[in-house]
Amino acid sequence: MAPIINFCLLTSLFCLSLSQTNELNIYREPGTILNYEDIIINFDDGVGFRKCIDQNELCCQVNNYRQTFTIPANTNIPTETKHIRVNAYTGTGAYIEINDAAPLKGLISLGRLHVQNNKVTKDTHFTAQFRVKGTTPQLELKNLKKETVVRLNGPMGSEPVICTFAANNDGGGETFKLNILPSTRTTSGSPTAIVGRTFVFLMLVKLVA
Repeated sequence: MAPIINFCLLTSLFCLSLSQTNELNIYREPGTILNYEDIIINFDDGVGFRKCIDQNELCCQVNNYRQTFTIPANTNIPTETKHIRVNAYTGTGAYIEINDAAPLKGLISLGRLHVQNNKVTKDTHFTAQFRVKGTTPQLELKNLKKETVVRLNGPMGSEPVICTFAANNDGGGETFKLNILPSTRTTSGSPTAIVGRTFVFLMLVKLVA
């Protein structure tokens, strides 16, 4: 009987760890006016810009994106490549210069990549202020970290304000909640999903052992 109970409990904990919603709590003092305050969340929002309906209420809007990635050492770069285009889901994207290649007019440069004998000489890190949709020529990007910059505007009242973000442009998929709580505390809380999943993981390890 014990193995069956353990199996059911393991299954429930595993499903719980997958279904948890990411959350971040931040605290703002009631009565204060938030003017263009940017908060970075570790989530790739797919819905994009949201219009504020009531200017007299605290509003959350997607202001920008920030994605960091690494082009690892020994990555093959096609012969005679002078620039690598970093494509964006919307907009013109940016580019990376190879060695001492001249800058491209009208586009943002993310930096330079040192290449020798058609291979990248060392791990090189880049940051893009947009949602990255691959590169041209196509390269494998490592350690891709996707973040969304959320802008807060309006008065902080005495009630919590919950802003929900979704991975898909139709509002579906994984979600993230930014909870703005009335308090004299000014520090941000830890993402509750990370804490919850860590607890579930430790429980799973203990049960398996």
